Amino acid sequence: MRISAALATALLVSSVAAQNCWYAPSNTPTVGTCNVYPWGQSSSRYQCLLTVEDLGRRPTILRAMAFASCGSGTFTASRMIVRFNYFQGATLGTDFATNLGTGEVTMLNTTNFSWNYTANQFSDIALTGLFPYIPARGNLLVDIEFEGAGGGTSFHRDVRQRVYANGWTGSPPANGASDNGALKIRVSDGNPCAMGTFTNYGRGCGTGPLTVAGGGTPTIGTTVSLAMSGGRTSSVGGYFLGATRLNIDLSGAGMTGCFLNTELLAIFGVAFDGSGAATPVQLPIPTDNTLVGAIINWSGFNLDASANTRGITTANGVEMKISN
Repeated sequence: MRISAALATALLVSSVAAQNCWYAPSNTPTVGTCNVYPWGQSSSRYQCLLTVEDLGRRPTILRAMAFASCGSGTFTASRMIVRFNYFQGATLGTDFATNLGTGEVTMLNTTNFSWNYTANQFSDIALTGLFPYIPARGNLLVDIEFEGAGGGTSFHRDVRQRVYANGWTGSPPANGASDNGALKIRVSDGNPCAMGTFTNYGRGCGTGPLTVAGGGTPTIGTTVSLAMSGGRTSSVGGYFLGATRLNIDLSGAGMTGCFLNTELLAIFGVAFDGSGAATPVQLPIPTDNTLVGAIINWSGFNLDASANTRGITTANGVEMKISN
């Protein structure tokens, strides 16, 4: 059984938690052409955008940024400055100062800068400032300037605009070149990025007992699965989901040893085969940043007349947390 992407969206947005890492234009640190702008240069001024959609249209506090290198090493610079600001519009001009605007936040301003980076993973630059991002104020502009640099290499890029000027001395030019080869970038609140996970909790009942388990890693743009086993052979039942964990003992309702582990926001009926296994459910997770951080709880039930006076058994709970 497969739940459509449109239905999945409607269900998943019912419970959205905070996300702490944001990517643009994509989150795969091992994929993309390797490019030496800006981190392979002796001096550079570099600007790029993260859109409101990249940042999930949610307020957040930004304290770190990271890039995905094609090799490992240590980048150093005699002077390094990083500034964040809001930017209205989807396209940068070639004038650095006009793009940056006024009221920018200096996230890092240091001399004798050193940064260790590791191949094919996002390596964080620890910033000293913080930027309170508010979606209504626009896209996020990242402005990087350094000189006297060495030890750099190429980093993975994707299709996104960048404005840059390399190889200058003294101070950068007022205007740069523009193309669509911006590096992949991650911004975060400075904490380790949360990963998509399935976590089992509670317990099932019945002779099996009835058990539900998640398969795959729940990330946006992928499909995960749920499977249920331990039911009565050649019977029927269903998966169900809710936003909140429960632990309600159903013994008083004639279902001895059974628990309701999540509320019943939606139910998807399934058949159990000759081994007591239910048809797996396939859940496509839309490529939608607003779903990142969502927590959904799954469980299930089986109609088994021999199990108790109600003829129903329930499964354990499974918490699904979505990441990007």
